[in-house]
Amino acid sequence: MNALPAPLRAALAAPAGLALTLALRRVARDKPAAFARLAVAGANSILIVPDDLPAAFLIVTGRRRVRVVGKTAAPRADAAIAAPLRLLLSLMDGSADADAAFFSRRVRIEGGVGAAMALRAALEEAEITLIDLLPLPARLRAAARAAGGA
Repeated sequence: MNALPAPLRAALAAPAGLALTLALRRVARDKPAAFARLAVAGANSILIVPDDLPAAFLIVTGRRRVRVVGKTAAPRADAAIAAPLRLLLSLMDGSADADAAFFSRRVRIEGGVGAAMALRAALEEAEITLIDLLPLPARLRAAARAAGGA
Protein backbone atom coordinates (compact mmCIF):
# COMPACT_ATOMS: atom_id res chain seq x y z
CA MET A 1 0.00 0.00 0.00
CA ASN A 2 3.01 2.33 0.46
CA ALA A 3 3.72 2.22 -3.28
CA LEU A 4 0.27 3.60 -4.07
CA PRO A 5 -0.16 7.33 -4.72
CA ALA A 6 -1.46 9.32 -1.74
CA PRO A 7 -4.91 10.03 -3.25
CA LEU A 8 -5.45 6.33 -3.94
CA ARG A 9 -4.31 5.39 -0.41
CA ALA A 10 -6.80 7.91 1.00
CA ALA A 11 -9.57 6.51 -1.22
CA LEU A 12 -8.87 2.99 0.05
CA ALA A 13 -8.59 4.08 3.70
CA ALA A 14 -12.06 5.63 3.83
CA PRO A 15 -14.01 2.40 3.12
CA ALA A 16 -11.78 0.42 5.50
CA GLY A 17 -12.37 2.97 8.25
CA LEU A 18 -16.11 2.92 7.61
CA ALA A 19 -16.28 -0.90 7.69
CA LEU A 20 -14.31 -1.04 10.95
CA THR A 21 -16.40 1.75 12.47
CA LEU A 22 -19.62 -0.09 11.62
CA ALA A 23 -18.20 -3.32 13.07
CA LEU A 24 -17.12 -1.54 16.27
CA ARG A 25 -20.54 0.07 16.66
CA ARG A 26 -22.31 -3.24 16.05
CA VAL A 27 -20.18 -5.00 18.68
CA ALA A 28 -20.70 -2.09 21.11
CA ARG A 29 -24.47 -2.25 20.54
CA ASP A 30 -24.59 -6.03 20.95
CA LYS A 31 -22.24 -6.13 23.96
CA PRO A 32 -22.38 -2.70 25.67
CA ALA A 33 -20.82 -3.87 28.94
CA ALA A 34 -17.58 -4.66 27.15
CA PHE A 35 -17.16 -1.08 26.01
CA ALA A 36 -18.18 0.41 29.33
CA ARG A 37 -14.74 -0.75 30.56
CA LEU A 38 -13.07 1.65 28.13
CA ALA A 39 -14.99 4.63 29.49
CA VAL A 40 -14.15 3.68 33.08
CA ALA A 41 -10.46 3.54 32.18
CA GLY A 42 -10.65 6.99 30.57
CA ALA A 43 -9.59 5.55 27.22
CA ASN A 44 -10.75 8.18 24.74
CA SER A 45 -8.51 7.08 21.89
CA ILE A 46 -6.34 4.07 21.20
CA LEU A 47 -4.01 3.77 18.24
CA ILE A 48 -3.46 0.27 16.85
CA VAL A 49 -0.24 0.17 14.80
CA PRO A 50 0.43 -2.95 12.71
CA ASP A 51 4.20 -3.11 12.16
CA ASP A 52 3.81 -4.54 8.68
CA LEU A 53 1.23 -2.09 7.29
CA PRO A 54 1.71 1.54 6.25
CA ALA A 55 -1.50 2.48 8.07
CA ALA A 56 -2.67 2.54 11.67
CA PHE A 57 -6.15 2.39 13.18
CA LEU A 58 -7.33 5.08 15.61
CA ILE A 59 -10.18 3.90 17.81
CA VAL A 60 -12.15 6.86 19.16
CA THR A 61 -14.04 5.14 21.95
CA GLY A 62 -16.62 7.79 22.85
CA ARG A 63 -17.75 8.08 19.27
CA ARG A 64 -17.31 4.35 18.66
CA ARG A 65 -15.40 5.20 15.53
CA VAL A 66 -12.32 3.84 13.80
CA ARG A 67 -10.18 6.01 11.54
CA VAL A 68 -7.55 4.60 9.23
CA VAL A 69 -4.53 6.93 9.39
CA GLY A 70 -1.05 6.91 7.92
CA LYS A 71 1.62 5.86 10.39
CA THR A 72 3.70 8.96 9.78
CA ALA A 73 0.70 11.26 10.32
CA ALA A 74 -0.96 9.32 13.14
CA PRO A 75 -2.53 11.59 15.77
CA ARG A 76 -1.67 11.32 19.45
CA ALA A 77 -3.77 8.87 21.41
CA ASP A 78 -4.20 7.89 25.05
CA ALA A 79 -2.44 4.62 24.22
CA ALA A 80 -0.69 3.12 21.21
CA ILE A 81 -0.37 -0.62 20.69
CA ALA A 82 2.10 -1.87 18.07
CA ALA A 83 2.86 -5.39 16.84
CA PRO A 84 2.80 -7.38 13.60
CA LEU A 85 -0.71 -7.52 12.09
CA ARG A 86 -1.04 -11.27 12.50
CA LEU A 87 -0.28 -11.00 16.22
CA LEU A 88 -2.71 -8.09 16.66
CA LEU A 89 -5.48 -10.15 15.04
CA SER A 90 -4.61 -13.15 17.23
CA LEU A 91 -4.72 -10.93 20.34
CA MET A 92 -8.08 -9.54 19.25
CA ASP A 93 -9.75 -12.92 18.90
CA GLY A 94 -8.07 -14.39 21.98
CA SER A 95 -5.99 -17.02 20.20
CA ALA A 96 -2.72 -15.43 21.39
CA ASP A 97 -1.63 -14.85 24.99
CA ALA A 98 -1.53 -11.08 25.52
CA ASP A 99 0.68 -11.30 28.62
CA ALA A 100 3.24 -13.49 26.86
CA ALA A 101 3.24 -11.20 23.81
CA PHE A 102 3.78 -8.14 26.01
CA PHE A 103 6.53 -9.62 28.19
CA SER A 104 8.35 -11.06 25.17
CA ARG A 105 8.18 -7.56 23.63
CA ARG A 106 6.39 -8.77 20.52
CA VAL A 107 3.68 -6.22 21.33
CA ARG A 108 4.60 -2.72 22.48
CA ILE A 109 2.44 -0.28 24.41
CA GLU A 110 3.10 3.45 24.63
CA GLY A 111 1.13 5.90 26.71
CA GLY A 112 -1.65 4.76 28.99
CA VAL A 113 -1.14 1.11 29.82
CA GLY A 114 -4.48 1.26 31.66
CA ALA A 115 -6.24 2.17 28.40
CA ALA A 116 -4.54 -0.76 26.64
CA MET A 117 -5.54 -3.11 29.45
CA ALA A 118 -9.13 -1.82 29.29
CA LEU A 119 -9.17 -2.56 25.54
CA ARG A 120 -7.89 -6.06 26.22
CA ALA A 121 -10.62 -6.63 28.82
CA ALA A 122 -13.29 -5.23 26.49
CA LEU A 123 -12.17 -7.54 23.67
CA GLU A 124 -12.14 -10.55 25.99
CA GLU A 125 -15.59 -9.75 27.33
CA ALA A 126 -17.01 -9.10 23.86
CA GLU A 127 -15.57 -12.38 22.55
CA ILE A 128 -14.93 -10.77 19.16
CA THR A 129 -13.88 -12.93 16.24
CA LEU A 130 -12.59 -11.90 12.84
CA ILE A 131 -16.03 -12.71 11.45
CA ASP A 132 -17.50 -9.98 13.68
CA LEU A 133 -15.43 -7.41 11.80
CA LEU A 134 -16.78 -8.38 8.39
CA PRO A 135 -19.56 -6.22 6.95
CA LEU A 136 -21.98 -9.15 6.75
CA PRO A 137 -25.63 -9.46 7.79
CA ALA A 138 -26.09 -10.98 11.26
CA ARG A 139 -27.45 -14.26 9.83
CA LEU A 140 -24.32 -14.79 7.72
CA ARG A 141 -22.00 -13.97 10.64
CA ALA A 142 -23.90 -16.43 12.85
CA ALA A 143 -23.76 -19.12 10.16
CA ALA A 144 -20.02 -18.58 9.68
CA ARG A 145 -19.42 -18.83 13.45
CA ALA A 146 -21.53 -22.01 13.65
CA ALA A 147 -19.54 -23.50 10.77
CA GLY A 148 -16.35 -22.92 12.75
CA GLY A 149 -15.13 -19.99 10.64
CA ALA A 150 -13.78 -18.17 13.71
